[in-house]
Amino acid sequence: MERQIRATKREIEATKSIGGDAQDLQNKLRGQMADYKSFSKAAGLKERDNRLRVESGSSTLKSTKAYQNAVNMKNAGALSNKTDPFGRKREKHAISYYEEIRNRRSDYVIKRISKNGGVSEKAAKNIYEHVFCGKTYICRWYRKTI
Repeated sequence: MERQIRATKREIEATKSIGGDAQDLQNKLRGQMADYKSFSKAAGLKERDNRLRVESGSSTLKSTKAYQNAVNMKNAGALSNKTDPFGRKREKHAISYYEEIRNRRSDYVIKRISKNGGVSEKAAKNIYEHVFCGKTYICRWYRKTI
């Protein structure tokens, strides 16, 4: 129980140091402390607060879950205006992904577009050619080139 409380305190410290919100962890710590106090009282033991202390900055951040989660999120590839302000990585990813789709069998891609989009295979073929091959079509409903 004491070990879990110390681990939670380290997680709170790590989360705060990387700029995260530690409110959930603080709520967890409050619950752990309440359990510790009730257990000590029920067992007739004196609370040993010195066993619950964690020195600030003494633990290695790299071994905490909060740090690992932050690293994984950074490397997860979630690109946004914050992580890719000029859109260069997103543009590069889009070009490589479109090229990957162009290298697939077109009949397979058209069937998937038809099924997932709920459109006919003829419409799916037009969509495929427009998006991945650069062909333009006149939309008969709006009478304009799309």
